[in-house]
Amino acid sequence: MPSRYHDKFFDEATPQSRVKLRIYQTYLTPWASKLGSNPRNRHLWIVDGFAGRGRYKDGSPGSPELALQLSTAVAARGGGHQVQCIFGETRAANQAVLRELQGIYPAGSAMIIEDNFWNRVDDVVRLVAGQPALVFIDPFGLAALDFERLRRLIRGLGKLDLIVNLRTPAAPRLAPKMSQRITEAVGSADWNVESISETFRLNLQRAGGFLPPAPLRIRDRFEGKLHTELVLASRAPDAYVLWNDEMVKEVERLEAEDPLGESAGSRDRNIEIVKGRIKDWATSRSTPWSRQEVVDWHSVHFCGDAHSGTVQRAHGQLVGSYIRDLDPGAPIQRRRYIRL
Repeated sequence: MPSRYHDKFFDEATPQSRVKLRIYQTYLTPWASKLGSNPRNRHLWIVDGFAGRGRYKDGSPGSPELALQLSTAVAARGGGHQVQCIFGETRAANQAVLRELQGIYPAGSAMIIEDNFWNRVDDVVRLVAGQPALVFIDPFGLAALDFERLRRLIRGLGKLDLIVNLRTPAAPRLAPKMSQRITEAVGSADWNVESISETFRLNLQRAGGFLPPAPLRIRDRFEGKLHTELVLASRAPDAYVLWNDEMVKEVERLEAEDPLGESAGSRDRNIEIVKGRIKDWATSRSTPWSRQEVVDWHSVHFCGDAHSGTVQRAHGQLVGSYIRDLDPGAPIQRRRYIRL
């Protein structure tokens, strides 16, 4: 990745990154609590292979700072176990910020691998030495995954939960000229652009003896396009229960927000874009639309799914803003609408 893009990436957390980090953070705490309650688990490890800066330039915490916060909190409680962190990062500027974070959280336990994480997999395995670990693999791009070294890592570690940020939307761009790199990323050559996630998850399950890995697809709230995909792999059924609980909480939290995820500064611009796209969609239509047509269309294109809660939000947001109800007294399934 060009350094200019890399630097800009850490200016501020995107909405999709904030969702990713909330899921990660809310998984960390109960994971540490559950495993730390076992007196045999004196040391828990959080391994963040592609740590980046650790904190965005706007002050938002990245995954390393969230791990350090947890390590500090566990140390303060004095529960008989420690949470120790390993951060992998190649860039000197990012390493400097990570060292600053170590100073901000002196009670937290962390070490920085100043090298490509994949080059130090065997060192990580020796250091963790079979103790419980949560491994977070969040590289810059699909092509930065190395399945063979990931296989070596998960086979060398003992009790392990693995979260991988799988950037599948990059596949159509990479596939024509970098098919070998995609093969190396997902673990086998039996993939196509549509099946990359499925291929990766199946290979991961086989390589680590995991239960079927669970994907969480994070979409752009406005465009509805797939942004990234978090994949959880574990040998413990409880991990999937926890993962599902955190996904449900995040969906409920998002559903409580404006369906377009608008900030105050972008609201006017978003409204104009939505009006324009609804107008474009309707140019060939001379008859009123059904509720299902207009609301489901809006749900899929602007909210990313057609979940019942999303449809209800879309209906409430559309009526009075972009469309007019022609039959307000009729049952909702039989109402008709026109564009304002």
